[in-house]
Amino acid sequence: MDMDYDFSGIWTSTYYYTSTRRGPGEYQSTHQMMGQRRGNHVVFESLPNDEGSFLLIRLKLDGRLANGGWEETSSPTGAFKGARFYGPVQLVLDEDGKAFRGLSLVTGRDMKVKTNRWEIVHRAQSPTRVEAA
Repeated sequence: MDMDYDFSGIWTSTYYYTSTRRGPGEYQSTHQMMGQRRGNHVVFESLPNDEGSFLLIRLKLDGRLANGGWEETSSPTGAFKGARFYGPVQLVLDEDGKAFRGLSLVTGRDMKVKTNRWEIVHRAQSPTRVEAA
């Protein structure tokens, strides 16, 4: 039996990256997101934040597999000075429907393609499980 989830509510998106600009080590970028589902498409849009950054993630679901793209405008006052980053993302939905986990790609300012670990975790209430007709 096919199961679907309602992805509305507040989610926390976190991706982990390295940066030649910021120096050695792994950094993370976190946004509070509002989720919305239409058919087999899920969109996550960041809520306003003090840093002024913005993140948009569009996914197409195929069972628990989610493929799509992401686009971020970094904080105008942060390390990347309002730079725009974007790329493809592939995530897998946890069996309980409460988190997506996977990888994204991004091309850095040094024109090298990098992979980033990514997770999007539901925070407001448990997703509602709906039986497909």
